[in-house]
Amino acid sequence: MARRIVAIGGAVLALLLFTMGTVQADRLGGAYRGPFEDDVQQKEETTQEVTPESPSGEAAPTKETGGTDDSGGMGTDDGSGSGGDDDTTSPPPSGDDDGAGMEGGDTGTEKQAPTGDSSGAGNTGGLGGSKIGVGPGGGKTRQREVLAFWPFWFEHNKEWLLADHLKRRAAGASIPVVSSCFYFTAPGNSRVITPINEDVKLRKIFPMLVEASTDRESPWIRDAAVFALGKLGAAEGVPTLVDRVYKDTDAQVREDALLALGLTRQKAAFEPLMKALGDPRYKSYAALGLALLGHKEAVGPLLKEYKALVRVRDQKTASCLAVAIGALADESHVDELADPIRKPGNDKLKVFICQALGRIPGDASEVWLMRALASKDDEVKAAAILSLAEFPDKQVFSRLTGVKTSNRMAKVFTQVALARFALDLDDKDKMRRHIASTLNDAAEKPGKDEYVAMYATLGLAMMTDPIATGFFLESLHGDSKKFSLENRSAMVLALGFLGSPEAAVILRHKLKTSVGEPELQGYAALALGLMGDMGSKEAIRDELSDTRGKAQLQRPACWALGLLGDRDDVNVLISVLKREGPGRHSVRGAAAIGIGLIGDASAVDKLLKIAKRDRNTSNRAFAIAALGCLIDKDPVPRLPQLFKNTHYRKIKEMEVLHESLKSL
Repeated sequence: MARRIVAIGGAVLALLLFTMGTVQADRLGGAYRGPFEDDVQQKEETTQEVTPESPSGEAAPTKETGGTDDSGGMGTDDGSGSGGDDDTTSPPPSGDDDGAGMEGGDTGTEKQAPTGDSSGAGNTGGLGGSKIGVGPGGGKTRQREVLAFWPFWFEHNKEWLLADHLKRRAAGASIPVVSSCFYFTAPGNSRVITPINEDVKLRKIFPMLVEASTDRESPWIRDAAVFALGKLGAAEGVPTLVDRVYKDTDAQVREDALLALGLTRQKAAFEPLMKALGDPRYKSYAALGLALLGHKEAVGPLLKEYKALVRVRDQKTASCLAVAIGALADESHVDELADPIRKPGNDKLKVFICQALGRIPGDASEVWLMRALASKDDEVKAAAILSLAEFPDKQVFSRLTGVKTSNRMAKVFTQVALARFALDLDDKDKMRRHIASTLNDAAEKPGKDEYVAMYATLGLAMMTDPIATGFFLESLHGDSKKFSLENRSAMVLALGFLGSPEAAVILRHKLKTSVGEPELQGYAALALGLMGDMGSKEAIRDELSDTRGKAQLQRPACWALGLLGDRDDVNVLISVLKREGPGRHSVRGAAAIGIGLIGDASAVDKLLKIAKRDRNTSNRAFAIAALGCLIDKDPVPRLPQLFKNTHYRKIKEMEVLHESLKSL
């Protein structure tokens, strides 16, 4: 499944604010993995001992060792380390670094897909290095610590986080333009975006996508095309997608065509998806397609299949159906969905049941999540904590603040759960003020528990609570490295959410001077984009002009330009999109996302020219992915929403979830 191109429209940052469907650019290289996420991915693959098995079905490593070549290279205590050999078997044209070697490793073959996922890829400088073992270099950590590392959760959930944040900030704004310009004002006509009209979509883009969906040269191109057709949502595209389900020679294109059928939201897609649900080969993808379609009449058939899978203990496929049922948010079948929680075993499935219950309103879901909170399995407990945040009442607040556990994952997820809980409370509400004070105390004491401190920092960012702004500014002042790279990066991102005028000065300084810490620079760029700081645009452009720049910096820099919303940057991002080289897939995918974020019609003809005429198949695939980002009918990309509050980045055993998640 590694060769997918998920033509994500705005893959993993788009939600409301990213009018792109995270699926396309991601698979194509856009699945924006956080600056640290390459290291996290690599760490996941470094050891094999299980303690306990994670819901992904992977062994949760406990050995303190560096990785092998297959897992991203050997980390050394001095921060050197080799990047490792890349996975060259059918890498995905997506947007994570799947199969695409990072700067420190040997690169894969020409057959690599335009993606960017880091599965099996080499990484810059090996593993570890920092206090918590996740920076460049070093390499001693446990799987559980990796799961508790803040970018791991943030990068998986950033679409809804950033979209929700910008939507709240935009309240009261009335700028009649699209993309990030809707949220930020700035002088200059270059920020007045020209939307793409429906005639252009159907007359110019649609015919190209139909033709590309049958391209004989590359499955990457076909995969990008089917996702773009799904995001376009035209009724005329349904027959083409059904045709690809049954006639495409590539299994991954067939599977993604099912997801694309769901993305269309067209009534005509229901019967083909129901038919595929009965086919064991496509059951999982058909279920997720039905969830994306949003027709509640699918709940009954999905539940019937789900219960049959639970009986035969097929946790992998049952988990996909649980997610699908949860996405349809039908309160009438909660007890049947949640029933495995009361029985021993099936802990991997229970994790996704908890995630699904968080999507279904009502007292029944809350009761089952409270029951799951008492689970002896750490992963189930953590999943319950995250989902309970969707039920803001005093009983939930009491349980969340009263969680007593030595498990690090439960501790850190409690921080973001409390922040999510607080989002629905008035600024003057006593519970909200108590939560802000609790998070602030934790954020200011990284010496007590650095993981909790970083998640508390992220929580304060989610709440946009200024209580800790002074502490963050002071901690980041000058070139101080009093705190770890990871902690400083969390503070940098938090300042982007908080948006204080003083923060822009420090963030620009970090972007310019933190050479040797591309992760920190990357989050500084993203924070500046999130603030709408037009004064940083030239510095961000300069970072993207470096053809040998670090992916950890250039990926978020592409997103930042997209957030700044200047149509003059379309050409900058197109040049990045066409820039090949080792480890460049994720950057190229991020460029596709950035183009979609800007959302200007001037990009259409330029991308069509590449999609139709370029001799390089990966350039064509990335161009189609970018077009998918531009034409997504859903202001909030649909696919990432299926996995809101999921805290596992790599789900190898659950193939469908793994492939879908990495394309977000």
